[in-house]
Amino acid sequence: VVDTALAQVWAQAVDKIGIGTEGVALAVVGSQARRDAGPTSDLDCLLVHDGRTLTADQIEALAAALWYPIWDAGLDLDHSVRTLAQCRQIASKDLVAAVGLLDLRHVAGDEGVVLKARTAVLEDWRGAARRRLPELLASTRTRAERSGELAYLIEGDLKEARGGIRDAVVVSALAATWLTDKPHGEFDRAYDHLLTVRDAVALETGRHTSRLLQADADGVAARLGYADRDDLLASIAQAARTVSYALDVTVRRARQALRRPSPTWRPLLVRGRRVA
Repeated sequence: VVDTALAQVWAQAVDKIGIGTEGVALAVVGSQARRDAGPTSDLDCLLVHDGRTLTADQIEALAAALWYPIWDAGLDLDHSVRTLAQCRQIASKDLVAAVGLLDLRHVAGDEGVVLKARTAVLEDWRGAARRRLPELLASTRTRAERSGELAYLIEGDLKEARGGIRDAVVVSALAATWLTDKPHGEFDRAYDHLLTVRDAVALETGRHTSRLLQADADGVAARLGYADRDDLLASIAQAARTVSYALDVTVRRARQALRRPSPTWRPLLVRGRRVA
């Protein structure tokens, strides 16, 4: 639904300005790009262009024609305008931006521009895995110290706490380094359950929040078909433990891959003869 509405806004903006769509595109990042946005999630949009086809004034006019209708609709919009080179630059400097750009997805316009940006960011992410891995793990530890472990909290933050939605995204970011694969099965079901509970919290409270408070727990439990809040909290704890374990396993495999010595190609002596 959101993708269709964004495509309509794009078509109206392009017609209003009277420009072609070559060399410029509308893309999304974050939860909308992963297709797991909730009822009150922010809308993260990115206007990507090649820096050559359109002038700076045309890009500015297109951005204004895109963002104002979204603001008028009352949505929380996080927006930016970047060239292909700027996408790589911001990803190399800002860890949060880099993780978000890994999920960059085309919505409207020149799909080739988005593909080039996503490919470049992923290549940089893989190439800098040895340097970015400690930084990524430090951010998860800091977040866990600040928000606690979701499996042991009565009023936990489903997104920020250890074992929450954010850690599941980190698992995918680690898999994008190609150092390791991410777990599936139980992990996928646990992640989906946390997203479902987050959506129920948003619908029950009508607020932009991912924290399940005791005052809302009974209503959320009823929405999800649980007998009481205790059963709901037990299901959240189990899902959080699964995500937390998946993160630990993925991190360990990534570290092992980084420690593994690279193969050395040289002739070997076999029964006195040098062979390849």
